[in-house]
Amino acid sequence: MKIAVRLGLVLAIAIMTCNQSRAGEPLVSGNDLIEGMRVCDVWNSGGDLDAADTGEAMQYLGYITGVYDATSHLYNIPKGIRPKQLIAVVSEYLRSHAERWNEPGARLVSDALLETFPLKKQK
Repeated sequence: MKIAVRLGLVLAIAIMTCNQSRAGEPLVSGNDLIEGMRVCDVWNSGGDLDAADTGEAMQYLGYITGVYDATSHLYNIPKGIRPKQLIAVVSEYLRSHAERWNEPGARLVSDALLETFPLKKQK
């Protein structure tokens, strides 16, 4: 599973980087994450995905797990959390904060994690 998630992350970054056209903008914004969120909603409700939708879902999952892997040490995240739970946390946050979709995707994913799993206390 970890290899599939890492492969998904690499694929997501590569595809989203290729789609970037303006200098100075984030590689991935909330607007870029929305389509993945919608496809994952179909997937989570038991709907069938075609190859393009599956790729979109894997990009979304890869991006979220990539930000999670890079920042999870900061938050009080319970042991054993599953990627599907991370998708649910981020998707709920994106739905509740449509006014922020133009912001960098990494910031939105981090803020979703922060809202759900507060920062660890400094020792």
